[in-house]
Amino acid sequence: MSSGSQFVVAAYAVILFVLVMYMVVVGMRSARIARDAELLARLAASPSDPDGVAADAQATAEAAEK
Repeated sequence: MSSGSQFVVAAYAVILFVLVMYMVVVGMRSARIARDAELLARLAASPSDPDGVAADAQATAEAAEK
């Protein structure tokens, strides 16, 4: 292979790597937002039970932060 084509292949490899890493980051962010939305839904569903669902939701949120 010539030197020019090696640079083109390397450039495509770098672009592919960046795209894959971007998708991983977006997926992780999406999963975190889904967990937060579930937590908010659980908190909103039972406002009259502060020691039941809310305590469980708080424990879930603390575990997700670690």
